[in-house]
Amino acid sequence: MCKEFVGTVTDRPEPFPDFPDDEPEFSLSVSLSHLLRRSHFHAESLFAQMFDDIGITSRQLSLLVAVAENPGASQRQLSQAVTLDVNTVSDTLRRMERKSLIFRNASANDGRSVTVTLTEQGREILETAVSRNAMFQEMISEQLQPDETDQLKTLINKMLQ
Repeated sequence: MCKEFVGTVTDRPEPFPDFPDDEPEFSLSVSLSHLLRRSHFHAESLFAQMFDDIGITSRQLSLLVAVAENPGASQRQLSQAVTLDVNTVSDTLRRMERKSLIFRNASANDGRSVTVTLTEQGREILETAVSRNAMFQEMISEQLQPDETDQLKTLINKMLQ
């Protein structure tokens, strides 16, 4: 049985107000947040195409690089290196350990802390990924001139400071 709306016109939500004449309308084509999100998804899609056969995610690759650059680092140090929260890093490292990409060991200095090192398989995956990185970077920026790519990187780094 279908219920009818019971109430007055004032019970209905107010319509979205019109933009004042002097303010531009919202457009996704110029919304920085929307464009950044779209570019992120574009890069993730290309990453999947390029690295699917080695079975890692972009976060896992970031962590492999961070572990290689900081052998024996703690999960907290790695989270700072890749700018992800500690819980996300811990969960991702747990999955990577199950794939035999890393070892996690209790820290000799702090029993509450865990240190992380690469396994041989982790090193091999990282070498494969590094060998493909230049092509991946070119795929991401194929619509840009080299100087535009450099400028974009500079601007994004400036924005993130």
